[in-house]
Amino acid sequence: VLEAFSTRNCSKFCCGKHALPKNLRFRGKHLLNIVEPAEPDSVRWQDLDETRLQKACQLFTTTILTIAVIGFGGYAILVARRQSPWLAAMTVSFLSKASPYAVYYIMEIESHRSEGSKAASQFTKMSLIRWMYTAIITSCIEPFIFTLQEGENYLIYGIYYIFFSELMFIPLYACMDTGNLYRHYYGPRAPSQKMMNLNFQGTAYELSERYTDMTKFLFFTFYYAAIFPSGFLWTAAIFVAKYLFDKYSLLRVWSPAPHMGSQIAIFSRKYFFTAAMTFYILSMSYTFASFPYDNACPTSSQVSEDYIGNHTAYTVDDDSGDVVEINFSISQDDTNYKYCNQRMVAFPALPDWQPVDSKWMTPDQEKAVYLFGITGFFFALIVILKILWRLVISPIVSCFTKPYKASGDTSPIKFSEVEGICGYIPQIRMPGHSFPMLACDISGLHDDRLIGWKDPFKSYGHHNLLNDVEKIKEKSQKTATEAEPKVKERKLLIVEEANPFLFSIVKDWRDELTES
Repeated sequence: VLEAFSTRNCSKFCCGKHALPKNLRFRGKHLLNIVEPAEPDSVRWQDLDETRLQKACQLFTTTILTIAVIGFGGYAILVARRQSPWLAAMTVSFLSKASPYAVYYIMEIESHRSEGSKAASQFTKMSLIRWMYTAIITSCIEPFIFTLQEGENYLIYGIYYIFFSELMFIPLYACMDTGNLYRHYYGPRAPSQKMMNLNFQGTAYELSERYTDMTKFLFFTFYYAAIFPSGFLWTAAIFVAKYLFDKYSLLRVWSPAPHMGSQIAIFSRKYFFTAAMTFYILSMSYTFASFPYDNACPTSSQVSEDYIGNHTAYTVDDDSGDVVEINFSISQDDTNYKYCNQRMVAFPALPDWQPVDSKWMTPDQEKAVYLFGITGFFFALIVILKILWRLVISPIVSCFTKPYKASGDTSPIKFSEVEGICGYIPQIRMPGHSFPMLACDISGLHDDRLIGWKDPFKSYGHHNLLNDVEKIKEKSQKTATEAEPKVKERKLLIVEEANPFLFSIVKDWRDELTES
């Protein structure tokens, strides 16, 4: 059906309703804009009336708030890092767990037509925040020369602390889930059946949060793979722990999630893994290019005779604070070193970008940097071309080709014969209610299966907002009749003559088709 009604975009613009034959137009004259719908229980009915301008303003506002959250978290990590790397790692883990709640409040501003679209937006914001917290901010606040130094106050130990704290937080976070408390303590002590049912609903979870929690570790591992290769083993252990605890929570603690489709999986596969692999190769090239991270370059001159001999230097131990004595010797064959900035910032990272008089790379190091730098350049080029294809080229191509192509074969099974099928019934989920609230007139609906749920104790009319508005209308009419004449002149709360269709009407013709 979608393929038959699909037209070229340029035909719609130039020809209007004549882009399709008359027999394919709605009622013989209307050209409909038909797209593949989302799952019935993932439609956000209360957001369907938002305009594109309103959505653009909302997206701009949420983007600014997301940047503010990143800035606040980065400052908190910086303050904690000045105290100790262990405190910084705990701060990173805590902010990673707390950031989804901030994103949930931010997402209340945005309007989306489906839960899948909302989840994809949440996935983008959570991924950006968690990637910045765990990997990028951690490397930015650390001095460059601390990258490969040994000791608990340097970057290597900081990475280890982050992995360890994240692994430790997994069982603690699962035990702190309030779903167990509501189900085992408040549920049996509830004063009514409704309150008990609410306590047994389980803890709500977001699929986007679970996705970003996993992708965060992959990105963190890829980002520091060159200087901390054991991160792959840590990530494998974290994934095993998350699988076990999430499986238990999914079966016994969490509430059922809506069927939102495959938007997050497709978005993650198309964009995240490509971006993660690109960052992996680019970080490898820049890490090898900046080795040995001491900002010291050899010169062609020999050391002066004044420095030849045995010497003693004194430094302070980072852990104990004691003064440590270091003995070393300088021979006449040693060369002088000078300061040079080894932080590679040019793109791509190639040995050719080294200053002529300040080269620090060895021949083998230059070969490795060439390999990773050129590979990273082509990966980044592929990502840019992919984005341009989706944002620029694909809309232009759709003007000359049909944008929709059917996949699979036609099934002989009828819609009404599918077990567990759901219809597009406008309904809104509200806190404090075990079932959604119907926002439509279902008096013409014969097959109750299309609603997707059934209250074993009360009828659908109890959950229908249409009946609530009808009671408000009757109450307002009664109040106006009993009041003074001046009060009678006031408009009623709901004027049926001005808007006879307060709610959508849902019908099905299964019985009529069966009888005929």
